[in-house]
Amino acid sequence: MGRGRARDSVRDDGVAIISAVWVAAFVALIAVSVMQMTRTSATTVRDQSVVAQLGAATDGAVNATILMMLGPEDSQPPVTGRPFNVAIGGQQVRVTLLDEAGKIDINRASDAVLKLLLNASGADRATADVIVRAIIRHRSPSENLPGEGSGNGDVSAYKSRNMSFQNIGDLRLLAGMTPTLFERIAPMLTVYSQAADVDPTFATDAVLGLFGAVSPIAKQALEERRAARRQGRALPQSPVVALGHAYTISAEASDPGAKAVSRQTAVFRLTGQRDAPLLVYRWD
Repeated sequence: MGRGRARDSVRDDGVAIISAVWVAAFVALIAVSVMQMTRTSATTVRDQSVVAQLGAATDGAVNATILMMLGPEDSQPPVTGRPFNVAIGGQQVRVTLLDEAGKIDINRASDAVLKLLLNASGADRATADVIVRAIIRHRSPSENLPGEGSGNGDVSAYKSRNMSFQNIGDLRLLAGMTPTLFERIAPMLTVYSQAADVDPTFATDAVLGLFGAVSPIAKQALEERRAARRQGRALPQSPVVALGHAYTISAEASDPGAKAVSRQTAVFRLTGQRDAPLLVYRWD
């Protein structure tokens, strides 16, 4: 009996020790989990703070660029898309500023220019014709379209609509447009210039090459650029900011350590009016 009780006592002690070990391990596991959760929460808070700081920096850079545009000519930033840096709160923000007058406005360009653009970007003649017809049809005012409740022959039940493109991305919906073709033509297009022609001062060589087939001014501007390059002469200085033109500002700031990036885009027109100097189209 004594030895039996001793064995039972030893077994009970062993169970108690094992239980204590399991409890200690469980407590340690909880402690590790809590520490990991604390670190994760701290990292999340820090990352959110970094993202907020980057967002404030890009927004500040856009506003600072607009102020520079409205300042003296010698302090204005380049308006041809050449990158420059703006320092905001110790953060270097990469900014580009582009005058939309140098792009082809899909709401105003002629069908000849649109076909040249599509053919030069890889579309065959038949595909280009289909896309151009779709563009012309989409942007044209449509008259005598049945309105709601029509059907009784009453002329007042009909209405006119202007289906102009609101953004370049709308082109993706057109018959014949492929992702590859869209990516090729998008950099040369705009919906903000509101002009049938392009301003050679702000246009790229690619755009001038297209317009050169229908515009002697564009052709001459491109020839002068090419001649200057061949002769090693400096190209004309960056054009200055023009009132009445539409502009796109793109700002980007990053923090490699936090793997965070903030981007800001603003599209607006300089009206030249003191009370309302900007007409904003996009700000995101």
